Amino acid sequence: MSLVWPTELRQAVRSLARARGFAIVAVLVLGLGIGATATVFALVKQVLVDPLAYPDADRLVVVKSEVPGSGTEAEWGASSAQFVHFRENARSFADIGAMEYQVASVRPEGAGSTVRARIAIATAGVHRMLGARPVVGRPFAETDDDPGAPLAAVISRAFWETQFGADADVVGKKVHLDSGAIGGPAFAVPIIGVVEPLGEKPTDDTDIWLPKIINPSGPHYNQHSLFVVAKLRPDTTRRSAQTEIDGLTSNLPDRYPDVYWEDFMERFGFRTRLEDLKTYIVGDVAAVLGILFGAAGLLLAVGWADIACLLLARVETAKHDMAVRTALGAGKAVIARHFAVQSLLLAGAGGVLGCLVAWWLGTALVAANPLPMARLDQMSVDGGVVAFVAAVSLFVAVALALVAAGSSRDLRTHLADAWRGATASRSRQRARSALIAGQLALALVLIAAAGLLVASFRNLTNVDPGVDVEGVVKVEVYPTSRYGDHAGWWDLLAEVRAEAEALPGVSVVGAASSIPFATGGCVGQGFADAAVAERIGTAELTTCADQDVVTPGYFEAMGIPLLRGRTLQMDDFADPARGSAVVSKAFAERFWPGEDPIGKRLAPHGRGAPWYTVVGLVGDVYGASLTDDPTVHVYYPLVQIPGQPPWHYGAMAIVVRTRLSEPTAVLPELRRVLRSLDPEIAVEKAGTMREVLAYSLSRTRFLLLLLSIAAGAALTLAVVGVYGVVGYLVARRSNEIGVRMALGATPAKVRRTIVQETARLLAIGLGLGLLASLVAGDALRGVLYGVAPTNPLVYVVGAGLLVCAALLASWIAAGRAIRLAPMDALRIE
Repeated sequence: MSLVWPTELRQAVRSLARARGFAIVAVLVLGLGIGATATVFALVKQVLVDPLAYPDADRLVVVKSEVPGSGTEAEWGASSAQFVHFRENARSFADIGAMEYQVASVRPEGAGSTVRARIAIATAGVHRMLGARPVVGRPFAETDDDPGAPLAAVISRAFWETQFGADADVVGKKVHLDSGAIGGPAFAVPIIGVVEPLGEKPTDDTDIWLPKIINPSGPHYNQHSLFVVAKLRPDTTRRSAQTEIDGLTSNLPDRYPDVYWEDFMERFGFRTRLEDLKTYIVGDVAAVLGILFGAAGLLLAVGWADIACLLLARVETAKHDMAVRTALGAGKAVIARHFAVQSLLLAGAGGVLGCLVAWWLGTALVAANPLPMARLDQMSVDGGVVAFVAAVSLFVAVALALVAAGSSRDLRTHLADAWRGATASRSRQRARSALIAGQLALALVLIAAAGLLVASFRNLTNVDPGVDVEGVVKVEVYPTSRYGDHAGWWDLLAEVRAEAEALPGVSVVGAASSIPFATGGCVGQGFADAAVAERIGTAELTTCADQDVVTPGYFEAMGIPLLRGRTLQMDDFADPARGSAVVSKAFAERFWPGEDPIGKRLAPHGRGAPWYTVVGLVGDVYGASLTDDPTVHVYYPLVQIPGQPPWHYGAMAIVVRTRLSEPTAVLPELRRVLRSLDPEIAVEKAGTMREVLAYSLSRTRFLLLLLSIAAGAALTLAVVGVYGVVGYLVARRSNEIGVRMALGATPAKVRRTIVQETARLLAIGLGLGLLASLVAGDALRGVLYGVAPTNPLVYVVGAGLLVCAALLASWIAAGRAIRLAPMDALRIE
């Protein structure tokens, strides 16, 4: 008995070696299908399944604020008042920490020039919860964020190695920080330790850690900019913790009446929401990954059906030999083992190839990074992925073996049938027909899904982005502490504008604190004028709005159209007391629907802030995605922001409109201008606005590309399957065809009869495919834009494409029959 399987293995190897074409095609098809599925599985495993690289990561939650009454679905961070209140009273939390993230100019001690560094300003709880591991010195301790505690810095291993040469005596040395890293001018901070990277975003690329000092006694403001993370107690669920936090949130107006005043909570629906840290980091990619995983699985199923059809043909060809073996005493178990070993060999080879394909595709995905997806860079083909490939390969092998074994149940009657010249049994014909119909149905699902994404992408590209990106480039610059007020920063930007506009091919130059298609932000409170106050019933209207400071020329450089009034002029920048502002169409429609916004007033910087008069109305622009609503936007002259230093808004984007066919040619000269005016200024993120716009469409484009590839492959496999089955049937029925032609049937009639059989399978496949496509289309709803999942045109076009391709394959394959002379066809049998 121990020699049975090795014998079957040798026979299966010899059998496949004699049919090298079949074996190669089968391994390639299975390898590509398994590899595609394994690649998406590796992505899903890394992004959604594997735990975060933090201690007790499943107990970490992010504290977020929701203000639906502000007129936006955006979520905010937490306020210092929330942080203190929860730290003191939330029994569900074992620990809690707060953090802000900034970029600043830094000069390490002993270095002659500054570098840009990513700075996390965090309480000690962040280091405790995220498991900061010291390399030299220590991480933050409990007392480092106490009010009045001396400033100290912890640096990352990468920053230590690159800027301090991995000096073991780095503790006690200083880093000189610029750009108001914690809200002030330049200062020097002693280093107390070096830590390993903290595993995941948003902390994995931090260069320097500074203590976040939050005084429990205040002052506190209605500003929700803190990233607050908490660790639940081991016996606490997120649901029970949410219940406690809801109760504590309702007490905020009593505890902090100056922050959460009057009926703020009720009117704007303010609430605090706890979200798993992993969900916060990963974002809304589960739907995208689910679509990709489903597409890969469907492609594998289509490929399996193709191989099953080919295997049925091989079984039919080898049936005489197996029937003889059965007549000589070979039992069903022997025949079943023969097919099982062949199937295992094919699926095993396909699995090995699938692992290689998954490794290659995974490497390409990580290198290309086509999606802004967290944890994608950690994707790998590990033991879990190999185990998945083994399981899929085994399933494929069993399925193939069952199909082959099921088609060989009538071996004992085969010799008699063959003597009578009988054709293949009805059961085998039904099996082949079912496989082909299934292939066609699955192919239609993928074709329809790709068609829906094509329509969605076309709609997105037809959306007016609100700006003219052609010929526009941008760079980001950061103010340093040498610009103590907006006047100095304004003078530099004015010089940059003057010199840059003198460059060949440059039309106009402007600057703003943010640009379209970057992540939108909701900033501060907005107070409308008396007319709005009377209509709404309050003089205080808190809203979520994107607020930017700009320089002259920005609207012209970005191509944002002026709809009414005027843009900001030099007088607005020269005299801050003028209090001028420009609003977007979406802002005006929210606050002054049906009215002329020119002359209206707003005070967007909170209580006690000066009032601004609207002097212009401009077109809408978009935030991170064209699928979102246009941003509610207010623009102010750079010098008119009271009480805020230049670094309050972080980087400024300098926008240059050119007349050049290749606008990036101006970037080296623009850098030269900036360096000549300030040698220490950091210039980052140089590129074209067309690239920025394209990046905002990356998710839809990526899905479209992969689904189109899957649909094309499925269509090809289905058509090949139709051609192969029809060609096989023609070969097996050549005797019957010869008789018909000898009795007077014309070649056209013979071909039409064969094509009609294919049409019957097509009808069944299309019916099943349309039903399945409707279900799959509903799953795509979240990634579609401007197109319904049941769009009839998409299904008609997809079905028409499949019908034409399948009928053409059948027509070509049927041509073999009519090219045979009747007597030749009769002699084939």
